[in-house]
Amino acid sequence: MNIFYSWLDVSNNLEDERHWSRKYVEFNERKRTLTFHPNECIRSINNESKQVPTLDLNCDMSSISSSSSTSSLYKTNERRSSFNILQQSNNILPTLAERMSPSLSKTILSPLALADDKIIPVHPISVTDLSSNSSSIINTSRQSRIKFSNLFGRSSNHTDHSLPSLKRAKSTTKLERQKNSVITQNQLLFPNIPSIRSQSHESLFVSNGPLGAVLPSKPIEFTLNNCHIRRLHPSILPSSDFNNNIGVTCLEIRNKNENKLCYLRTKENSSLLKHLQRSILKNVMNEPRIDNSLDIWILEGKGLPTKKKYCIKIFLNDDIYGKTAIVERRDELFWGENFIFKDLREGYFVLRCEIYIERYKQKQYDMECIGSVDISLSTITGNQFTEQWYSIQMMNTKEKLQDSFISLRIKAKYQSILILPIELYSRLEEYIHVNYLRLIESLESNISLKDKDEIATSLTRISHSLSYAVSYLVDIIQTEIDSTSDNSLTFRGNSIATKSMESFMKLVGKRYLREVLSRFITDVISLKTINENDFEVDPDRLLNINNLEKNQSILKSHCEYIWSEIQKSHLIFPHELKCIFSKLRQASSSEETIWNFLSGSVFLRFICPAILSPNLFDLTQEYPNEKISRRLTLIAKTLQTLANFTKFGSKEPYMKFMNDFIAKESDNMRKFLLNIATIDSYETTNINEHIDLGREYAILHMTLVNLFEELNEDVRRSLNELESILKELSARKIESPRQIGAKAIRRSPMINLYQEEKYLHKER
Repeated sequence: MNIFYSWLDVSNNLEDERHWSRKYVEFNERKRTLTFHPNECIRSINNESKQVPTLDLNCDMSSISSSSSTSSLYKTNERRSSFNILQQSNNILPTLAERMSPSLSKTILSPLALADDKIIPVHPISVTDLSSNSSSIINTSRQSRIKFSNLFGRSSNHTDHSLPSLKRAKSTTKLERQKNSVITQNQLLFPNIPSIRSQSHESLFVSNGPLGAVLPSKPIEFTLNNCHIRRLHPSILPSSDFNNNIGVTCLEIRNKNENKLCYLRTKENSSLLKHLQRSILKNVMNEPRIDNSLDIWILEGKGLPTKKKYCIKIFLNDDIYGKTAIVERRDELFWGENFIFKDLREGYFVLRCEIYIERYKQKQYDMECIGSVDISLSTITGNQFTEQWYSIQMMNTKEKLQDSFISLRIKAKYQSILILPIELYSRLEEYIHVNYLRLIESLESNISLKDKDEIATSLTRISHSLSYAVSYLVDIIQTEIDSTSDNSLTFRGNSIATKSMESFMKLVGKRYLREVLSRFITDVISLKTINENDFEVDPDRLLNINNLEKNQSILKSHCEYIWSEIQKSHLIFPHELKCIFSKLRQASSSEETIWNFLSGSVFLRFICPAILSPNLFDLTQEYPNEKISRRLTLIAKTLQTLANFTKFGSKEPYMKFMNDFIAKESDNMRKFLLNIATIDSYETTNINEHIDLGREYAILHMTLVNLFEELNEDVRRSLNELESILKELSARKIESPRQIGAKAIRRSPMINLYQEEKYLHKER
């Protein structure tokens, strides 16, 4: 099957919520097209030969003059463009037609069009009449361009002067108002059907938009060849509350001319959008390419006035990519937010961070830009982060500045990776699949923690993409368990196996964490009480010892609530993790060992870290302040002690009051761990986010090349043909720039061809 359907929100204006409308979207993977079906006329889509309005997004766009007739389309004598509109007759579901009143049906069947404020006229040469059973093609000039300001918006209320004028509505009687109530009921059933306010017997027309007389009830098809699709960061989506955007997928589609064409948005786990992203990726896997990415931390600012609220917006050239939370400066101004932007298009050369201050204007709060930092991407390009204080170029502002040096501390890394065609990685793919245990055993004691993290992440993502992640993780974890003599230390170290498990849980468990923890953490963060130390149970930290008993009760009630939610969550626990845990439980000869492994995986490396640092798991945007961090720490500490099957002792005597709760819930903890280590027959694997397999191979190749220079001869010899595979790929990378072009390579300063060539010929 290569056709997918889904209800999506569609717009050509990201920021204005009024431009968003609900469409039934069809994605044809074979034809590489998106078809938008308005919900007014959804019908069976089994007819392969149907014609729909078609827009080729790879060409410059042109417009039909707003003075054109509603029954005519214009054609020019210019050379033919790929921008075609194929008209289709109106077909509405019988059930819909039966429920509409005659006047409403007449209105829906009238030639409606979409409005545009700026329409560039194309002078008519000939006119082609349309009929309900025939299609016409518009050929437009490549020189004319159009901004699709309302392509997906609601119908305009402006009328065309060339169309029949509307008569003033006459006064209505009680009987007529009763008839109108039928229309209102229909509109409640079909909210996107235009409302009827006029009682005129003439047809209600709307002015021609950029597509001429195109009905909003007609499908529109997009061809996706050479389009760039990127997933937008939740922080820049329309909602002012980041938590409302958690789990929202919003894609931006641009043509090769970089004109913003449309946005697709959904709150649900849409398989259509995931297949769309995978399809775009498949299209470039068989050719050499450059992959650009930016990893940036907005840390803190200094020199700005206190008792004011600030946020930072992140731009690449003039395109916005991210926005921090709004933070008030007191003793310090700290954000501590991390943004990772992948698959960046070519042509960016400046990273701009603009700082905004909250102003109160016209009885409402608004953000005003007061300065910016411009960073050349060439200065932060490489494998390592660049961290420093950057001076803020201030605009004209009346703020009283505390320091003449106003600055922003930023840590950033920009990478451009040369990725070879996927077939060239076939030898590396086969070697990893067969020899991953030998590779990990050879590297484990000879590489740094940072290298372990990179190796583990690449191997995990590769195995998951190729559908052998379960067997890969079971093998390396079982090997680690067998080599651990002390059961209490099972899965407590920092090895490639533990790092691989961390990476996999984050990869497949994002939705699980969001559904189980998101609301609870939001409530804890937003909790407002008179007592500033409402969760504090350490007498040495309390300002008023009389609040101790009350605070203990508050902490205990929150721990009981979240533990109850976690216990129920075994029904939605990721199936892939259940498979791994089930296989390891069956292979284990010691019950104590499997409990230690499960608690070390699920709580020590997954649930408790997500509670401690929810911003690092995309559960919140803002870095928790000291007070909130203390709340979350006490909750996570209690859950981890429960998962370890231990009790609080002399190390933390102020937590001993929770030992009764821990003793009471120990059996329930074992039941929960048993449930997530048992596979239910009805469960199926969910579609997870797409993985760029070529990018993972390229990163793994670079990491191994750097490591091989530091390994001794015996270790390198034990890895058999891996060294020759790496040399072959390095040679291919030296040849690939000729295929991509020198211009693209010059924009990729990370690709140090000299170093690779030196490595390739060092033994000659």
